[in-house]
Amino acid sequence: MTLNFSEIKINLLTECVDVRQFTCRKRAHSSTLENFLRRHAIDNQKKQLSVTWVATMRDVPIGYFSLACASIDLTDLTPDEKDGCPLYDRYPAIIIGKFAVDDRYQQQGVGPWMMEHLYAIIIRLLDLVGCRYIIVESKPASVGFYEDRCRFVNAKTLDNGNVLLYKNVITITKEAE
Repeated sequence: MTLNFSEIKINLLTECVDVRQFTCRKRAHSSTLENFLRRHAIDNQKKQLSVTWVATMRDVPIGYFSLACASIDLTDLTPDEKDGCPLYDRYPAIIIGKFAVDDRYQQQGVGPWMMEHLYAIIIRLLDLVGCRYIIVESKPASVGFYEDRCRFVNAKTLDNGNVLLYKNVITITKEAE
């Protein structure tokens, strides 16, 4: 099945979206992504903890991502990232808290399509707030997506086994020009 991306909409998650139709169980630990969307995403928005954007096709959710404010430690950056920057202990970032594509739409380009929309949201934010990096704490099974498809830099493996990756927003703004 070839997707017609013009039929996909991306909007802030509201209680009107029937998230019960979203399934994410193919990969190990991916059911937590389904659980977040179904049980916690709306509540996190109400509590100002994160904001979730959902991609829908014909009102059916096919993917989503959540964003929140964060920071990245200077020691997690490569030496060339530090060139020309003040040596602060931490730099402002946006964290991708969750990023998932429905099992039925895996390997069809939905993830990269959503990432482009995520980048567009962050570019709009840059006029309002300082932000130098996008970070994500990825499960090991998803590291390839962030490194290969999205060109994130692998910073380190965390104590919980997840991998911290980052992308400099300056590269995104240059790509958007």
